[in-house]
Amino acid sequence: MSSPPKTVMSNATAHTLEPERLLTPKRRRVSSYRSPTELALLGPGDVLTAEPALPGFTLPVADLFPADI
Repeated sequence: MSSPPKTVMSNATAHTLEPERLLTPKRRRVSSYRSPTELALLGPGDVLTAEPALPGFTLPVADLFPADI
């Protein structure tokens, strides 16, 4: 569920936007912002990736949150 980083032109300079993640422990959710307008909501049954920054990295979202939260 990963996409390549977006490229934005600003003042004739290209900037690469890396995905950002926000963890919400009480909801056991990860919000993955791939761009300012693209959001993926990941739950306990999903797998978090970090492409292209960390090729091959995967982490089950359920592993991020202890069962007692």
